[in-house]
Amino acid sequence: MAEFNGTEFNNFTKRLQSALKRRNISVSLSQIKESISPLIASYGNQLTEEVQHICLDALIRKFQPTALVEPGSVLLPPEAGGDTLSESLRKRTPESETNLPVQITQQQKNEIVVTKAAEMGIVLAESDIIAIASQLDYQVDSSIEDVIAEAEALLIAYADHVKQQSKQKVTAMINRVYSHVGNNNTEVSQHLSEGLQQFASDLGVSQQDFKRQARQALSRLRIPANPA
Repeated sequence: MAEFNGTEFNNFTKRLQSALKRRNISVSLSQIKESISPLIASYGNQLTEEVQHICLDALIRKFQPTALVEPGSVLLPPEAGGDTLSESLRKRTPESETNLPVQITQQQKNEIVVTKAAEMGIVLAESDIIAIASQLDYQVDSSIEDVIAEAEALLIAYADHVKQQSKQKVTAMINRVYSHVGNNNTEVSQHLSEGLQQFASDLGVSQQDFKRQARQALSRLRIPANPA
C-alpha cells in the first residue's frame, strides 16, 4: 500500500474543500479528512486525480444529497472493509439506477445557462437561453463541471457573436452616414458647378451686348466725309 505525507494529504483535502465551496457546500478540513480517509485507504492511499474525483463525488453525496452527481460515477473498490463511506454511497444508490446515465432536463440546462450568464454579466433573452441550452451536449461520462464549462464556452461564443453583430451594425451605420454625406457633397458640388456655368454664360451675353451697344454708339458719332 502506498504511503503519503501529511502535506500532500492536506493539499489534497484543501483542493476538495475548494471544489465543494464552488458548489456552495461548506465543509471543514477535519470533516473532509475523516470522511475520505477510509475511501482513500481502500484505493491504496493513492492521491490521484481519479481518486480526487471519486472523493469529491462522495463528499457531495454526503454533505449535499440533492446535488446533481452521476449515479455510478463513484468507483468502489472490490473489497472495502466495514461500513465505510463508499459502502454508505452504495446503499444510497438503488441497484436499478447504479448503471443508468444521468439525464439533465431542459429546465436544468436552462438554469445552468442563466446562472453562468449572470456570473459573466451577460443578459439573455428567453429565446437565447433556450437556444444555448439546447446546444449543451451532456454525455454519460460528463461531470457537472464539464456541463458548466461547456455552457461557459457557448456563452463566450454567443458574446463574441453579439459583439461581431454590433460591430457590423456600427460599420453599416457609418457607411450609410458617409454615403449620405457624399451624396450631399455631390449635390452641392453639382449645384455650384451649374451656378458657375450659368454665371459665365450670363457674363458672356452681357459682354456681347456691351460690345454691340458700343459699336452702335460709335457708328452714330461717325462724321461723314466732305464731298470733293
